[in-house]
Amino acid sequence: MISRSLRRGGPIPFSAARDFLREHDAPEAAPLVQPPDEVLTLRQLVAWLWQVEPAFREWLLFFDLEQDDWLGATAWVVREIEDRARAARWWSRENLLRGPGLADDWSYGETYLWDRYARDLVAEVPPAARSELGLDETENPALVNLQTVLCRSQEANALIVGPAGAAAAGLLNDLAAALKSGTAAAPLRGRRLLLLLTARFLADCPDRSTFERQLTRLLEQALHAGNAIVALDNLPALLSAGEALGADATALLDIFLQNRQLPVIALADEDSFHRLIEPRLTLMQRFEKVNAPPASATQVLPQLEREALALERRHGVTITYQALAAIVQNAEQYFGDEAVADQALDLLVEAVPRLLGRGRSVLDRAMVEELVASKTNVPLGAIGPEEKQKLLGLEAALARRVVGQKAALAALAGALRRLRAGVRNPKRPIGSFLFLGPTGVGKTETAKALAAVYFGREEALLRLDMSEYQSADALPRLIGSVAGNEPGILANLLRQNQFGVLLLDEFEKTNREVLNLFLQILDEGFFADTRGRRVNARNLIFIATSNAGAELIWQMVGAGQDPALRREELVNHLIESGVYRPELLNRFDDIVIYHPLNDEELRAVARLLLARLAARLVERGIGLTVDDTLVGAVARGGSNRQFGARPMQRLIQDQVEQRLAEALIRNEIRRGQTANFGQNFELTVH
Repeated sequence: MISRSLRRGGPIPFSAARDFLREHDAPEAAPLVQPPDEVLTLRQLVAWLWQVEPAFREWLLFFDLEQDDWLGATAWVVREIEDRARAARWWSRENLLRGPGLADDWSYGETYLWDRYARDLVAEVPPAARSELGLDETENPALVNLQTVLCRSQEANALIVGPAGAAAAGLLNDLAAALKSGTAAAPLRGRRLLLLLTARFLADCPDRSTFERQLTRLLEQALHAGNAIVALDNLPALLSAGEALGADATALLDIFLQNRQLPVIALADEDSFHRLIEPRLTLMQRFEKVNAPPASATQVLPQLEREALALERRHGVTITYQALAAIVQNAEQYFGDEAVADQALDLLVEAVPRLLGRGRSVLDRAMVEELVASKTNVPLGAIGPEEKQKLLGLEAALARRVVGQKAALAALAGALRRLRAGVRNPKRPIGSFLFLGPTGVGKTETAKALAAVYFGREEALLRLDMSEYQSADALPRLIGSVAGNEPGILANLLRQNQFGVLLLDEFEKTNREVLNLFLQILDEGFFADTRGRRVNARNLIFIATSNAGAELIWQMVGAGQDPALRREELVNHLIESGVYRPELLNRFDDIVIYHPLNDEELRAVARLLLARLAARLVERGIGLTVDDTLVGAVARGGSNRQFGARPMQRLIQDQVEQRLAEALIRNEIRRGQTANFGQNFELTVH
C-alpha cells in the first residue's frame, strides 16, 4: 500500500514507515470487534487503523495522504491480489468456462464472414475480468435491462444509446463477461457475441450490389449458426453508407430484426441517434432503446487500475493511486461533456510519455495536475508564490482598470480565491454575478479587467449580446437545432473555451426560454444541447449585465441614498415589474449594484483612458501630456447622465486621436516630440 499511496511530491520512504512502526506501539483503545466466524480483511484492518490510531493518521496526513487515498490504494492492492488468485485457480468453474468445450461448435453453423469482419467478444474476455467498467451484473442496471430485451420472445433487439466510446462499448463487454462466466440470463448462455466492425466491412463494399449481398450473407450466417448475438458497432455509419451507395440498409436489416432467433444489438451515440435513427420509424419499432449512462468515478477507477498495471509493466514506472484518482476527478471536472472513461484513459496514456520525458519514474498527483493544466489553461496544483501574490492582490489589480465599484471587485476576487483554494462547489460554475446599474459605469469593463488580470488575456472573455436572442428561435440558436442540423452558438462557445469569463450583456432583454436555460446552467453547471450532448459550464465565471432598475438607482442617488444599501428594494422592484423571476435571481452568487460615477470618478476614468492612448503613442516614439487640463476637458465633454462614462472613448477618438492623426500626416509632430492639449483640445507640440 505504501507504494500505491504516494504523496504529492513523491513516494513515502520505506525507511520513514519503518521508523514510525518502531516508535509507536500498537493502539490499545477501541479494539476491532470481529465475529469469531469471520476472517479479518485487509480493507477492514486499514480502515480501523485510520479510525483508532491518531498518530498513524497524522503520519499519513503529514505525507499529504487523505483517508480516501489510503483506503483507495488499499482497495487497489486487494483487487490485484484477488485477480491474481482468481486467475491461478484453473479448476474454478469461472476459469474452466473460459476454454472452449470439446466439439463445442459442431452443432452450430459456420460464420466465416463474421470471422473476417467481426470480433468474438466472449472469446476476448480476459482472465479474471468482471467488467470493463468494474461493475458486477447486480450493480449494473443497464446490463440487466439489456439482457431483458435480448430474452424477449419477439423482436429481441436492443439499441444502446450513450456517449460515444467506452460507455456503450463497456456495456457490451459487461455482457460478454457475463456470457463467459455463465452468469448471463439463462436463454443467453452458450451464445457468442459477435461485434461487426462496420469500418472494416464497409471498406470491402465499393458498390450497392456488394453492400447488399455481403450484409445479407452476414446476417444469414449468424441466423443459421443458431448461437450468435449480433452487435453492430456503428449503426448510423452502416445506414449512412448504404444510403450513399443507393442501398436501403433499413429494409435489409428489417427482415432479420423480425426473427426472434437472432438477437441484435446496435450501438449509436446520442447525436447520430437523433439525426439518423429516430426519424426511421421502422427501425424504432424493431429496437428497444437501452441507455448507457456515462461511467461514474467509482466505475472508471478499476478500469484505470488495470491499464495502469499494464503501463507499469511496459514502461517500468510506478503509478500511484492518487494519480489515478486525480485523473478521474479532472476528467470529470474539465472534460465532463465527453465520456469520462475515455477522457480518463487518454489522460493516463498521455501522462506516461510525459513522465518518461522528464526522466522520472513515479506518476503522482502533481504530474497529472500539470498535464491537465497544460491542456485546459486552468491553474491547478499547489499555489506558487507568484499566483499567491496575484490572488491576494486581485482587488488592487482590478481597481487599476475599473474606477470605483469596490463591491463588484471584491465579489469577483472572492470567487477566484475560493476556486484556487478548492473550497467552492465543483458542481456549479466558478462564480455567477448579476451586475445591475446604469450604462457607462464599468460593468463590461469589470469583466474585461478580470479576463486580463487573472486569466492573462482579454481573449479569455467570451461575450454574448443577449439582446440578439429575443425572438422565438433564440433557444435553438444557442443550444442547436436538430431540424436544421446546426450546432448551437452557446454549446460551441463553451466546448471551445472551457475556462474563462462569459459576459452576458443586456441579460434582461433575452426571452423567457433562454432565461430558463441559464436557470439550469447557473444551478448545475452544465446543460444538454439539442442532440443530447452534455456541455460543461463549471469552469467559467458568468457575468450578466443589466440596465434594469437604472431609473430607480438614479432616484436613490438623487435622494442622497446608497443603492448598494437598498439592494433588497431594488431586487423586489425587478421581480414586481416582471423583469426577472425570483428563482433566477436566487441562482446568482451575488447581485452587485453599480452606482453612477461622480465627478471625481469620471475624471479618474478619463485619466485611465488617456493613459492607454499615451502608452500606444509611446510605441511610435511620440509623447502625450496627460494633465489636469486634458483630463478635465475629457471628463466634462465625454460623460452625461444617460450614458455615464461610455461617450468618453468617442470624444477621445474625435478630439484627441483625430487631431494627432492629422498632425502626423502634415508632419507637424515627429518622433521624439510631445503633444499637449488645452481645454478646447487645441494641440501644441514640444
